[in-house]
Amino acid sequence: MSYRGKLEFAGRTEKGMVRANNEDAILMDVHTGLVVVADGMGGYQAGEIASSIAVKSTHKFVADGLKAARAQIGISDGGYRHESELLRSALQYANEVIYKTASRQPQCEGMGTTVVAALFYNNRLSIAHVGDSRVYRLRRGDFEQITRDHSLR
Repeated sequence: MSYRGKLEFAGRTEKGMVRANNEDAILMDVHTGLVVVADGMGGYQAGEIASSIAVKSTHKFVADGLKAARAQIGISDGGYRHESELLRSALQYANEVIYKTASRQPQCEGMGTTVVAALFYNNRLSIAHVGDSRVYRLRRGDFEQITRDHSLR
């Protein structure tokens, strides 16, 4: 990973008071600087499968993309555009994997998830998200929402 400083991540999920099972998935990888949180769509089929696929697919895409970038001379430092595009492409890839899985497995038809991903790379932070899972910044004791919810309505 190319991040100057120390990264520490912590995460926790809860099923909440409404659902019988937890449909959340979290990935925190200090080696790539990637954090992904996915919240399977409750009330729909296979939300926990969709969130798991989103997290794993995003991680694989980003890890492979960073490895390829490091292997190319002149791209090892990346650049803001590179990291942002990598993260955006990773979420598009995860969406494709979820869609293909749902179309091949009848028990997964209609599954979905929200996802938010943050990539700490070259002392920058890139964020990508789909849905209403949010990113907040904590500064001087105050939380500030830095993403806007996406809605189908």
